[in-house]
Amino acid sequence: MAHEPRPHGLLPVDELPSCGGWATRRRIYDTQNRLVKAEGAGGTEQYRYDHKNLRIWKQNADGTETFSFYEETEESL
Repeated sequence: MAHEPRPHGLLPVDELPSCGGWATRRRIYDTQNRLVKAEGAGGTEQYRYDHKNLRIWKQNADGTETFSFYEETEESL
């Protein structure tokens, strides 16, 4: 499925149906098809990546942050 970049640099969102009691979530991807934002009834999560496309930062819906560090083997520490 081809995506056309938007002027703000984000790709179209992917709507997921409600399942298992969870509300519909919107997922937003960047121009490299990496998940950068997930929105749902419980709040919004955001993600950032390094130059190797490894996720290095996540902001949870409650505002807490998770940082990931990798060795040269690209294994999470």
